[in-house]
Amino acid sequence: MGISDEFHFRWLKKAVKPLYREMLTNLPENPVVLGLAEHAPSVVIEDLFLESPFKYQACDLFSDNTPGALHYDLNDLSALGDILSANVVTCFRSSFFIKSKSRFIQELTAFLQPGAYLIMDFLIGSSDLPVLDFRYDGKPAAAIYDVKRPSVFATTFYDERLLMEQHLDDVNAFCEHARGWPIKTQLRYMKAHPIQFFKTFRGLQGLDSHNLGEAINSHYDSDNVMSLKDLELNGFTIEKFDTHYFYEEVGKFNLFILVVAKYRQ
Repeated sequence: MGISDEFHFRWLKKAVKPLYREMLTNLPENPVVLGLAEHAPSVVIEDLFLESPFKYQACDLFSDNTPGALHYDLNDLSALGDILSANVVTCFRSSFFIKSKSRFIQELTAFLQPGAYLIMDFLIGSSDLPVLDFRYDGKPAAAIYDVKRPSVFATTFYDERLLMEQHLDDVNAFCEHARGWPIKTQLRYMKAHPIQFFKTFRGLQGLDSHNLGEAINSHYDSDNVMSLKDLELNGFTIEKFDTHYFYEEVGKFNLFILVVAKYRQ
């Protein structure tokens, strides 16, 4: 597990932990846990069910060498409703691969039991640069990391509840970096992509918490901006909403959002 994962899952465990007792009380015995884009239970699930039995089902597009895993793309889960019903669904560090939030939510709710929990995180920003649209020098970001995998970062997050007082420190820190990149980042990107550097750097100069939503929505189609309201309109109650900006720990421009939602049907 890389250093980013270590800090990321430490945050997730801490954020979800206050809900453990309520979740365990509401869930049936031996619940079915589906891990989307996972090969094994996350530390969040292991911690939640530390003393309770559960049935785990891994599901990932790249699961060929994982015994018992379901081989499905995050963007085509339409068949899952015919083969399983889940009481808990996790999806970590993968939401940016979703090509259509409306299709994802529709297919997700088809295999959720009433009272099921969704534990999921969403990303604003990128690993290397304080940009909003996941592109470097005009190219989709994921292609730079692994050209053999055609997946690209597609979906981000914005909800007005990001402006609540308890989240503003994280949001403001992200926007501050977007307005004025650390010198090391400026020099690296300017050397690699001089023309794109000035265009991107200039475009972020006025970004702050109050116009972040406008900036995100100008970069993305509406079907690629997830919000809490999208989940609420599709039968979910938001049980937990948390944020964390990861630059201080790992030097990456990742503003992550955690959502724990309960499905009412």
